[in-house]
Amino acid sequence: MKFQGFLRINIESRDELYRCYLPFLKNGGFFFPCSPDKLQTYTLGKEVFLEINLMLSKDERRRMGGKGKVAWINPTGLLRKPAGIGIELSADAGESTGLIENITKSKIESILGAKLNAQALTYTM
Repeated sequence: MKFQGFLRINIESRDELYRCYLPFLKNGGFFFPCSPDKLQTYTLGKEVFLEINLMLSKDERRRMGGKGKVAWINPTGLLRKPAGIGIELSADAGESTGLIENITKSKIESILGAKLNAQALTYTM
């Protein structure tokens, strides 16, 4: 598979992880805020590679990566929602390699724990 984009995001709290996570997608996913000019380079279905650096505390840091496809686009000008794209994680997570752990829906939901059931607003809903 040829990737047409690379996305990296640093997440520094469970609250931010909750706001970025897209549990309603079949394989889970992440929302990446981006500038309007960068937003124009993405279309639905575009394949990308993403890297997520979780820095939830000084003792809890994880670096995760994986492939996915653009499944959501917040255009510019939405009320109280940033412009950006949502990436659905690939069903084929494969094996973790090197220093980057593969991202899976179950891993993210385990990290979020009870926070997953919060009723707070997210970047998409």
